[in-house]
Amino acid sequence: MSVQSGTKIDMMSDARTVFENQQQAFRMTGAVSAPQRVQVIQDLEQILTENDEQICNAIDMDFKHRSHDETRLLELTGSLTGLRHTRRHLGQWMSPRKRNVSNLFWGAKNQVLPQAKGVVGII
Repeated sequence: MSVQSGTKIDMMSDARTVFENQQQAFRMTGAVSAPQRVQVIQDLEQILTENDEQICNAIDMDFKHRSHDETRLLELTGSLTGLRHTRRHLGQWMSPRKRNVSNLFWGAKNQVLPQAKGVVGII
């Protein structure tokens, strides 16, 4: 049985390949530092801003005549707001947090170090 390009099987295969590549990259490089994360967020903001017209056109075609203003309001503004919020709070979210230790261990200190554990695929 032959599979035509663009079928569900092709898309799932492509998604699986991307996911496996991301997992391999994480295993090779490990967790990303805060400055690297900020740079990725800034790059994504720039991509969304610079390609706003193309994104609106694509969604317009997909939804059959969707207003560009509606797309900017519902899709782009929400994404950009979320990215900016994340960029502002990232340092705080990644910083170590002190935790109490039982009196049984007098003099001991404890902290939580937020760290990436790997890659997840969300569909």
